[in-house]
Amino acid sequence: MNKLCRIRAIQVCMVLVVSCLCISCSHLNVDFDSSWSARDITVVVVEHEQAPDEVTTADIVNVLTRSGWHVVAEREQAQARVVCRWVRQTELTAESEIIDVVKSFHVQVISVEQPKVLAVSDYFYSNNDEELLDGVNVALIALTQVPVVPALQPVLPKDQSVAPQIPVVTPVLVPTVKLTTLNPASSAQVVSATQPVAQQHVDEKSIDVDELSSVVTEQASAPSVQQVLPMEPAVPVQHVLPLESAQPVSMEKSPWVPRFQGMGLEEWGKE
Repeated sequence: MNKLCRIRAIQVCMVLVVSCLCISCSHLNVDFDSSWSARDITVVVVEHEQAPDEVTTADIVNVLTRSGWHVVAEREQAQARVVCRWVRQTELTAESEIIDVVKSFHVQVISVEQPKVLAVSDYFYSNNDEELLDGVNVALIALTQVPVVPALQPVLPKDQSVAPQIPVVTPVLVPTVKLTTLNPASSAQVVSATQPVAQQHVDEKSIDVDELSSVVTEQASAPSVQQVLPMEPAVPVQHVLPLESAQPVSMEKSPWVPRFQGMGLEEWGKE
């Protein structure tokens, strides 16, 4: 338990020491427009509220002049305004007297044509006895030495468009036809060569009628080829006598009489 308390006490002491160091040290803060540079202006006008007794307007003009800016009295002749102000804090002395203590110095560079803040410089004094003019010099020199910072160009996305596909056309081979010019003599030979063929067709068409009749007679006398079809199995035909032709059978004489008569019984069946 004692060990844990010691560790916590050490941590608290370290935090207090760091806080005291930060409070006792002075620091500078500078901010400016990315499209602006100290070289863009050459003529300025100084505007400030009631300055401390340790700092005068001539001191501010001298710092700006040494840095390369020309200070004029009229705003219409200037390109920018250098506005200065001090932040004071009321405190009590050891003798219980109320005094105003300067805690920070702030400078703004404002464009005359367009009311736009181009740059800002803030200097925070420490608690010790620091010269106020030193803080003013540091803040003004920092403004007059703002370099040109190139603006970052946006990275454009790569073109992902697909190139148009060109269809591949296969060339079609067209057969070349050669035109031959015939001489009049050769054309006459071709015509003469085709004449017997035409004559042959005419001869075939002109056939005698007698020859046609003889051909027909020969074809008629020639034995005709008969087509033999497979025979189906014979079906026995039952002879059925019609009812009209049937003779009525006499019931007076028995059909067994002839048989008995053949067996020596001739008198069988007689009365």
